[in-house]
Amino acid sequence: MGLPFFRELFEALWESKHEDITDNLDYMRGEYNPTHSRPPEEKQLICKAFTEAFRLVLMPHQLNFTHYPRVLEMFLRYARFYADQEPWNAEVRNLFIYPDIFTPSYYDAEIQSPMTLDFIFLEHVQQMEGFMGTALFGRWARLPDNLNFLSQYLKRTLELLLYASLNCCDVLFAAQVRWNAALLAAIPELAGEFEPVIRVVSRCQNRAFIFMPEGRIRLKAELERIIKLSRSAESSALLNKLQSALDEVNASVMPVSRQSLSVEAIYHAALKDIMADEILSPEEKEMIRNLREFVPIAPDSYQRIFDKTLAEKQAAPAAAAGEFAADVFMRKLIDDFCHSLDEQSTEMLLATGDALLLSRKTVKSWLENARQQPPSSQNSAPKITWPGISPASQSALDKLGECEALAAELRASSVFARIEARAAELDKIMRKSAAETAPENVDLLLARNSFTAFLSDPGVVRVPTIIYFIFSPQIHHARLQFKGETMQAHLQVEIEKLLAAKIPFIQGDILSLYNGDLNRSIESQFYCKDGLETFVDGLRQSKGVYRIALVNFPSLTPVKIFNQQGYIDMSGLFGQINSLFGQKKYAETIQACEALIKEQPALGQVSYMLARIYKTLAVDEIEPEKNFELAEIHYNEELKKMPGSIDAMLGLGIICKRRGDFASAEQWFEKALKVSPFCLSLIVTWVTTRMSRLTDEKCSTEEIVADVCRHLGPCYLIDPDNPILKDVVDYISSIFRKFLPGHITLTEIDYRNM
Repeated sequence: MGLPFFRELFEALWESKHEDITDNLDYMRGEYNPTHSRPPEEKQLICKAFTEAFRLVLMPHQLNFTHYPRVLEMFLRYARFYADQEPWNAEVRNLFIYPDIFTPSYYDAEIQSPMTLDFIFLEHVQQMEGFMGTALFGRWARLPDNLNFLSQYLKRTLELLLYASLNCCDVLFAAQVRWNAALLAAIPELAGEFEPVIRVVSRCQNRAFIFMPEGRIRLKAELERIIKLSRSAESSALLNKLQSALDEVNASVMPVSRQSLSVEAIYHAALKDIMADEILSPEEKEMIRNLREFVPIAPDSYQRIFDKTLAEKQAAPAAAAGEFAADVFMRKLIDDFCHSLDEQSTEMLLATGDALLLSRKTVKSWLENARQQPPSSQNSAPKITWPGISPASQSALDKLGECEALAAELRASSVFARIEARAAELDKIMRKSAAETAPENVDLLLARNSFTAFLSDPGVVRVPTIIYFIFSPQIHHARLQFKGETMQAHLQVEIEKLLAAKIPFIQGDILSLYNGDLNRSIESQFYCKDGLETFVDGLRQSKGVYRIALVNFPSLTPVKIFNQQGYIDMSGLFGQINSLFGQKKYAETIQACEALIKEQPALGQVSYMLARIYKTLAVDEIEPEKNFELAEIHYNEELKKMPGSIDAMLGLGIICKRRGDFASAEQWFEKALKVSPFCLSLIVTWVTTRMSRLTDEKCSTEEIVADVCRHLGPCYLIDPDNPILKDVVDYISSIFRKFLPGHITLTEIDYRNM
């Protein structure tokens, strides 16, 4: 029994002929009408054809993704009639899994599609919501094992909500919340699994909507509509609780102004404590007189603060109040302001201690101890958990907490205030220029500009930090650059030359940021020299530990953090070494590396560069045995300095592969993948090594292709347009004379951990 339009659709999808795909979908709408009477065999064939259509639409090269909503809409027309029959039952389950394929890569801005992937996901949710409101979906949900499947699905969505929030993606976050709400409204039996959803939404919604707060308003309107459709009182109560969670403001996530110590702040804090019982004893009056003597204030300012404090006390509910304790008050004042003090405000704080008859030596010791502690967030979000929390969800929660902790550090740092002022200055200049160049695309232009600064503030900022400022809420470009975890950094110019510059921020090729996972340099157009000298000192104190942080300006929201280890070359010599290596001046490169190692023996990447030179010489058949041995020595030297060096492990694996020791090579690559699972060059080398081993073992072509596809498929979710991936796919396709992306689509791959 033929299905001609499906066959033509498959051909068009395989070759990504978009006009033919659209035409076939239009024809099929009339030809395959679900209300037509058809024998069971033909209905099964139609379902299987839809399964293949979905797989072809979701091919990993992503060229067909834009057609997914149309194919889904046609499938759901049938599912409304046949969902409780096989094989339709199984395919409806897949509709809860398919979005996993495209949601992890929503921030890839380079797909050839008029719809970004987050909006494709939103379209999926809108269509599923209509289907879930039907009586047949209710019957489907109550088929054997389906309720348990939906229960597990709800737990799975917690991970997506966390990562959508972590990446500040309002569209993904709102769509998933809406889908979960519609599912509960349709299937009240899921009420027992819904509390964790509410907790995650409450914890994460501020960050999810931080750039696009109007998304929260739209989501609340959708939830109000869904609540009216709810079929049980328990579900309605939970959905109302979910909507209320969107009203909560978590102060630890929202940007707030830094407090600085002032005369007014001291008097407001002192009067608030002294007047706790609204009665001034003779001792307390004497203390206020002392304070006005040691920390002078204008009479009208004092009276205004006094009246305001008294009014606040009278309006507040009555509470038990003890006697004013000068030492307790002083320590609280120090804790509140110690991280934002300059020389003048420090003296003001000491004078306050004098007024309270406290030893100046004691106050100084309290101040020193407080400065050594990281700033605490008074409104830190409560830790959330639930039974059986997945490792991926726990990882997302940890990263979320790390971003919020960095935001608190930045707000508390007086050193960062100067860097922030430079960023504001540059933002103003760039916005003016962008408005003159392309007034309709200011945000888009700003998204492709960046500003790098160096921050080290002992006692406030935990480790020295390279801040990569983003000047637009359209941060897709920056996210794409920083996908993965393997980052390298070094100065291209000597620090002395940078410090000698007479301008506060510099434009040019100053800092080299390199994404080892994607094999991509990350450019920064502007650099702030404020803080560079203290950054060098901080790096020495931290023993080479530092971090690179993407921070949005002006909200000061940390978008992503990379924790690094390894000293950064401040002499500019490493940049020269790279240049010499690029010119194939290997003898000069070796001399420069050895000189740099003598100067800075703890510096990372230099031993790796030496190993790379010797490996290159060996591959070029220049004393191969000797040079491979030298390469091994220096790769191992690099691992002693930086135990997590992906480059060194990759290099050692390649040497084993060149020697034909595929088992040892794979062990090195797998060890490196545990450190950096998103490194494309590493995955590709590992896959081709497996291919060589399987070929040596005389495995069939089908077995080898299946193995290659299974392990190469996830690369399309990391960076589908990466030249490394394209080159290896073309190479393997030419060997086996097969269209590899198509075979990857037809191979079982677990995309859900990507």
